[in-house]
Amino acid sequence: MSGRGMGMSAVLNQVQSLKGNIAIASEIGKGTSFTISLPLTLTIAKLLVFSVNNHYMAIPVDTLVSIVAAVENDIESIDGQQFYRHQERQIPLYFPDAFAHRYPMPRGLTERPKVMTLPQEGKVPLLLIASGAEIIALEVDEVLDEQELVIKPFGSASAPPKYLFGCAILGDGMLVPVIDGSMLVSNWQNQLTSAPIQQPKAVQQNVQTILVVDDSLTTRQNVTLTLQKFGYQVIQAGDGKEALEKLRQEPDIKAVFSDVEMPTMNGFEFLSACRKTHAASALPIIMLTSRSSDKHRGIAKLLGANEYLTKPYLEQDLLKSLQTCLEATRTLNAVA
Repeated sequence: MSGRGMGMSAVLNQVQSLKGNIAIASEIGKGTSFTISLPLTLTIAKLLVFSVNNHYMAIPVDTLVSIVAAVENDIESIDGQQFYRHQERQIPLYFPDAFAHRYPMPRGLTERPKVMTLPQEGKVPLLLIASGAEIIALEVDEVLDEQELVIKPFGSASAPPKYLFGCAILGDGMLVPVIDGSMLVSNWQNQLTSAPIQQPKAVQQNVQTILVVDDSLTTRQNVTLTLQKFGYQVIQAGDGKEALEKLRQEPDIKAVFSDVEMPTMNGFEFLSACRKTHAASALPIIMLTSRSSDKHRGIAKLLGANEYLTKPYLEQDLLKSLQTCLEATRTLNAVA
């Protein structure tokens, strides 16, 4: 650290020059904590490639909270600023016209499988980007691909905006600018004027909440979109540990889809922990994994999984398994 006042400004400049960020949290009577996050490396990162207005960009997956398909009722205008209503908070909406650097989309990229496209039954794809406790929603046209790419810095001849890390090279040799999510959030927050925060409308009581657990953001979003299309509310988690926390926070979760291979806590460990917890001992848990061997199926059954599905899945199979589990739970509760 460096002194106070101007010294703190010097620290901030150094952190930003290293493509890091600082999160500040204060509590009356206890003090203030400064959390400095620095990238371990800028050489290789898992990026999400997306397009806006026939231009394409990429963003590190670890700065994304979620990908959502917003409907018109989810977006509100307050004092000229649009907000997306998400989990009891108003998130400012960032439009792609604000980007200074754009690159034409090559033909090859348009032929790739897309995670989400527009239009989709009147829904707008949004990327929820986080920096500390702050979140913004970026409106995009298409979410194209998730892959590990090499990131290279811009040359000294160009002066890109601060919200860009550098550029990545796709498999076909095309360049794509990589967004620094933390800096983008910071820039946008500085532009916002203070606006009253309205409480979101209460969720209808008959909507059932499903937890989707997978370390792949793309897989989580595919399953989420399928479930949302049939009227379910979805909560996402990136691993078993986060999923257990979600279960503690959201007692109304009716069922879980879980991957097997995940960091921190894998699907089998998560399943075992749930079955040892009274509150989740009877919760329907459906394993959704690329592991199709009898060995993995046997372990899942032994630990108490209700269903076992393999990727790639058929939409009707996923929904049928969920409906079967939910109906069995209703029958069990009625008997009890």
